[in-house]
Amino acid sequence: MEADFVFDGVEVYLASVEAGAGSRQERERAAVGAMVRGLFGDGAAIAHDASGAPRLEGRPESISVSHSRRTAAIAVDRLGRAIGIDIEEARAQLHRVAARVLSAEELAAYGGSDETLAMAWTLKEAAYKCAGEAGLDFRRDISLPSVAQPGNTVIAGGKALEILHCGAVGNEFMALVCRL
Repeated sequence: MEADFVFDGVEVYLASVEAGAGSRQERERAAVGAMVRGLFGDGAAIAHDASGAPRLEGRPESISVSHSRRTAAIAVDRLGRAIGIDIEEARAQLHRVAARVLSAEELAAYGGSDETLAMAWTLKEAAYKCAGEAGLDFRRDISLPSVAQPGNTVIAGGKALEILHCGAVGNEFMALVCRL
């Protein structure tokens, strides 16, 4: 199985969840399961750690999983570094929650459009996953840089996380971060 993207050694695999039998949640699980089996063999299984984050049973690689209405995404770091991925559609609903998840400075930087809000949201979600600390408050405990670009740093729970990718992937936005 070939990665759809590779960012600083972190492989990203994408699969559609739009078509198929079952509920969207069942299609998302099936897509992630198929990607994991394709990458690591039929016996590969996803377990969850105490914080609920996915991990591969008995394997050194670290993973992060996300899904939108259209796409399932899995990020794999074969070096075992902490990573976080999120994929979302840009949508007007994000404006309703923006003030609860973004600081005043972040609202000024990212609040101008559905697209920039989607970038901020995916960065916050990916950073939350990467930090591995349950209960972080998105507005208070996760700080975005004024510009979302690779190499810049997100602070989550006091941890410095590097942005590996933040931008459009087809009609959606995807963010990928890695613990420094």
